[in-house]
Amino acid sequence: METFDVIIVGSGPAGVSTALNIHRTNPELADRILVLEKARHPREKICAGGLTRNVEIQLDELGISIDVPYVAVNTVRFKYGKGVLDIYEKGVSKIIRRDEFDAKLAKTVVNRGISLREEEEVTDLTRDRDYIIVITKSSKYKAKVVVGADGVRSIVRRKMGFPAGRKLTPLCLIETPVDANQTPEFVYKMFTFDLTYVPEGLQGYVWDFPCIINGRTYLNRGIFDRSLSPKANLREILKKALNKRGVNLDEYRLKAHPEREFDPKGIFSVPNVLLVGDAAGIDPLIGEGIPGALEYGKIAAHEIVESFEKDIFSFKNYKRKMLSSRLGKELKMYLMFSNMLYGPRFKLTFSLLWNDAHLQRLLMHSFMRLDNFYDNKLRLMGKLLKHLFKSKKLPKIVS
Repeated sequence: METFDVIIVGSGPAGVSTALNIHRTNPELADRILVLEKARHPREKICAGGLTRNVEIQLDELGISIDVPYVAVNTVRFKYGKGVLDIYEKGVSKIIRRDEFDAKLAKTVVNRGISLREEEEVTDLTRDRDYIIVITKSSKYKAKVVVGADGVRSIVRRKMGFPAGRKLTPLCLIETPVDANQTPEFVYKMFTFDLTYVPEGLQGYVWDFPCIINGRTYLNRGIFDRSLSPKANLREILKKALNKRGVNLDEYRLKAHPEREFDPKGIFSVPNVLLVGDAAGIDPLIGEGIPGALEYGKIAAHEIVESFEKDIFSFKNYKRKMLSSRLGKELKMYLMFSNMLYGPRFKLTFSLLWNDAHLQRLLMHSFMRLDNFYDNKLRLMGKLLKHLFKSKKLPKIVS
């Protein structure tokens, strides 16, 4: 049985960030880290693929450039019925394909001298005194620390005694070939969030993201619902939305994937084990996972390096440090705002967003890491109260 100091289960953005941040903080640990991946890169990952400036900042810190095909986006469009709101912010996002992006990250891990073993699916984990035994389909390993970076259906989470947590939330998507010269998302370098169907019970949005697949131009079109008790028929809503766009859903392969919503009351660690990324919980407002995954990895890496320095592996402070970090504070704010935007106060909250340029910019800058939503919490609540009392009748935002 091989022994490692750290075993990271999963080689997506969260797992790679953890490995590379450990390497960056304490290079001596690099040859005592093992990353396990159940598939082989490049492998399919169902995702809209948006990389905000926040991602670029974190990749720069790790010495990684985005050298995979992407579509640059400078405008975010919100739709509600016939109403359209465009928010321009140069460099707001780059749309990539996750199979290509994740393969690039995995290659970086190997190039930094960290062991990555692909097609080695973890089937069980057990505790042996001060170590964790990791069992795969072909091998057995022992580690002082295990990181669950294995996504929303994390086996680390299931086998190491973590509570089930909140119900998983769904997203579904299709990819349709388009003529870039005739498609607004390509012509105007934008992506679209359509909130038209929230009054029908959808606690989320329908999206249209431009992307490149094998050199051809496509729209990644899907639906996100963060409802813990779904009231909407997602397939029917997506079908209705696509019909308005001249697309027949039945002609395409519908891909579906669950997400785990961030829960500030959740459990993120047990002795010798940490959760990161989708295994821990992601942004509930728009379901954006990549920036948070990278930030989770950085926080976890510092905890791990410190644990070896002190020879203490309880990780009892991990949750507190995560919640007090920029990531934790922003996730808590996104949770609060999503409860308002997708809840009974939808019209009040959305009409404020529709009419308040400062709030629009703040939201964009938060996701780009140019500003912090949590620093403006009191101001946001003041705006909502002022907006509530300003008019007894909410403004109509559907033209």
